[in-house]
Amino acid sequence: MKLRPDFEKKCLKAVINDMKREIAFGLDNAKNSEALLEADTWIDIYDKENDEIYSINYSWDWSNDEKEVSVVAYPTEEYKENGQTYIRELTTGDCVVILGDDHG
Repeated sequence: MKLRPDFEKKCLKAVINDMKREIAFGLDNAKNSEALLEADTWIDIYDKENDEIYSINYSWDWSNDEKEVSVVAYPTEEYKENGQTYIRELTTGDCVVILGDDHG
């Protein structure tokens, strides 16, 4: 799997904006910071050019002095359950590491 450079940029922009919302929420409420500190977040991003949804996982390790951010894009699939249609990431399939060395 390979992503176009313009779509990788869109993914990174979405990750940064999502991190900004998480931080603002944690600071504004002075609580609920556990999700932010856990730092393993999933967001879905639609690529209209390819008509595909990618599940983007971003994370970081607070125990590491470098605090490297990892961003990985996974393909998704639709599935039905109880008459509803859902999207799930295919973490066992091909993925694209956008930032970082590995995908955990």
